[in-house]
Amino acid sequence: MIGAVLPLPPDPESKKLGLAATAGHPFRTHVLATDESHYQGARWWRKLNRYMSVVGLLVIAAVVTLTILGVRQKLGSQLS
Repeated sequence: MIGAVLPLPPDPESKKLGLAATAGHPFRTHVLATDESHYQGARWWRKLNRYMSVVGLLVIAAVVTLTILGVRQKLGSQLS
């Protein structure tokens, strides 16, 4: 759940605008492509973490609910 709120790395699109004057240098092109890949990967994991956080909370709620119902049912049968 912590991964769902961690900050994303800086958007490489903003770097491309600042490095337009040095375009054509092969190392810069490789670095920008790598940065874009890291950024897209981080966005994908962020989305997955957000969805899985919701799923995890639903599972925890189901376990707690079933535990409470089981305990109440057992206590009810012992009192009879």
